[in-house]
Order: sequence, then C-alpha cells, then structure tokens
Amino acid sequence: MGVVNGTNLRIYDGTEPLGYATSCTLDMSAETRETLSKDGVTSWAESEVGALSASLSFEGFFSEDVTINAVTVKSVEDIFTKFAAKTAISWRFTTDVSTEVVYSGSGSITALNFSGAVEENSTYSGTITVSGAVTQGSIA
Repeated sequence: MGVVNGTNLRIYDGTEPLGYATSCTLDMSAETRETLSKDGVTSWAESEVGALSASLSFEGFFSEDVTINAVTVKSVEDIFTKFAAKTAISWRFTTDVSTEVVYSGSGSITALNFSGAVEENSTYSGTITVSGAVTQGSIA
C-alpha cells in the first residue's frame, strides 16, 4: 500500500467523483471546553473534548462535462443544482481502490465559487459542511 498518491484521492457524491478536480481536503476538528478550576494544582490549562465537526473543500476546472474518460462525474451544473436546492449529499473521501480506506458521511454544499481570469483555465471551488458523523471503512 504505502503512501497514497494525492492524485488518486477524490471526493465522491455517491458513486460519482467531482469532475476535473484538482484538489480536495477533509478537515475534522474537535471543540474543547476548559475545565481548569481553583482546585487545580498546576498552572497549565485543562480541557476536555466536546463536539466533533468536519468539512470538505474542493477545487477543480470549470466544466459542464458529465463524462470524462468513460467515467460518469459530477459536473459544475450538478454541483450547483444541489447547492441551490439545499440538497444533502452522501459524500465519500477515498481513492476508491479495493482494500483502501474510505471516509464517508452526509452533508450540504455551503460554499460554491466559480472563477475565470483572462487566458487562464476557469475554476470552481466549494465547501461541504458535514452533518452528523464521519465514518471510516474500507472499499470492499
């Protein structure tokens, strides 16, 4: 197995990857609450872990193609439609290679950006805010 090649790591909406993706990130964090009291014997702050949260971010080349190299993908049109309709998606963050790890969950697209500069490739980017737990498994 070894180190995973970042080129192979993708965000999927169900079974279809986001088309023409150039980068993807899964961010997970834990809120903490301070538990330091006057009875503490050290001058170090104390805390406990509270709620967990996660989000995914993505970037890619702006394209309306729904098929790339004979693979069905989510186009910017598909992504916009889910954003505008406030439709939750079942996402997966994985290489989609058998026996490798997959992180999955549900969430909504909470940010979506389209960009185009003179003589440069147009791009899209966005954020999926996770609702509920992130689960870890492996591809069967």
